[in-house]
Amino acid sequence: MLHYLPIRRAVELGNKYPTIINKQAQHSAGIDPGFGSSSFGICVLEHSDEIIKVVYADQFERSSFNDMVQKVWELQTTIGLIGIIFT
Repeated sequence: MLHYLPIRRAVELGNKYPTIINKQAQHSAGIDPGFGSSSFGICVLEHSDEIIKVVYADQFERSSFNDMVQKVWELQTTIGLIGIIFT
């Protein structure tokens, strides 16, 4: 049962903070292009108020490269400047 404690703590902290996106905060994204039969994944983090929050996370089945470039561009206009993108 002890291995569930970090997950429970993360969920508690996630419920404690609002999901409002601060466009002025620092943002970074992790992108997994999912070559082959894997899904394309995107996760965007926000660092504000000394807290790092996940503000977006999703995966896409059988997506085209151009569709995913468009999705990242849409996220940048919605979330704000994504300063660092990890691939």
